[in-house]
Amino acid sequence: MVIKLFTALLLIGIYLIFSDNIIYLIKDFLFRFRKINSAANKSRLKKHFEKIFIVISKDNKEKRDEQIFYALTIIVFIFSFYALTKLLYITGSLVSLAFTIMPYVYIRAKLVLKQRTGSFEGEAFLREIFTQYKRCNRYIITTIDETVKNLSDEEPVTKRALFRVSLRIKSTKSDAELKEILNDFVYALNTNWSRLLADNLFSAISEKIDVYPGLKDLYESCKKINKNLEANKRENLESAGIIKLLAPGFIIMFTYLGASIMDMQKMMEYQFGTTTGVMMFCLIVISIVLGFIFINLMTKPKYE
Repeated sequence: MVIKLFTALLLIGIYLIFSDNIIYLIKDFLFRFRKINSAANKSRLKKHFEKIFIVISKDNKEKRDEQIFYALTIIVFIFSFYALTKLLYITGSLVSLAFTIMPYVYIRAKLVLKQRTGSFEGEAFLREIFTQYKRCNRYIITTIDETVKNLSDEEPVTKRALFRVSLRIKSTKSDAELKEILNDFVYALNTNWSRLLADNLFSAISEKIDVYPGLKDLYESCKKINKNLEANKRENLESAGIIKLLAPGFIIMFTYLGASIMDMQKMMEYQFGTTTGVMMFCLIVISIVLGFIFINLMTKPKYE
């Protein structure tokens, strides 16, 4: 009893003497544990999806859209796997995987379309940042803030990408953080001019270099290629328009021919009641989805 009481008093005394150090060590351990746990949970794949939804989602809806994407992918996999493996067996499981990746193909296509839309904002965007750089006495942080304020709603992609830079750039503590912020900016646009602009911004912020000549050359170069790009865009729109008109016509025509050759009920039974019919239907659906995506990508060239 005496030993226990002595031990208790000794532990209390040690705590009272070293309480500040003990509390500091506990807090430091918890902080490091949370940091490690957060880094472990946020895998490369999750970061990849986060970057995509930051670009394609509307303001403050990135997390919601990401959760919808995960839920939709799981639902598509469960239903397609259950339905197709009963009809197509092993082949059905492979086809179900093809359906499962369709949501990812969709968001990737949407990302590319968003990047290409943003790339067409290049001339107006670079003109504004170049003008503000001169007005702000070549102080780059103020230039970024003023450019965000003065960009119109006709440049939504570049405005949002630069706005994120403006929010994060003031709290950077190292070149590595600055590079990460500018890499996210480049990812949102994925063009040569955005990479060159990011290099200029890095030099101006990190190395305090006057980037007036670089911004001027970049703006002048974008102006020169704009006319050729508009001509190519018109040609692509004309060819894609023909395809969009013809494709539904062919689908209706072949459906009509099938219905005229055999009874509609028999045709439906063959289409959805046989292995060959279901397989063909799945391939048609996948082809239509991919074709629609490719046509939209073809009609939207990139402003490099």
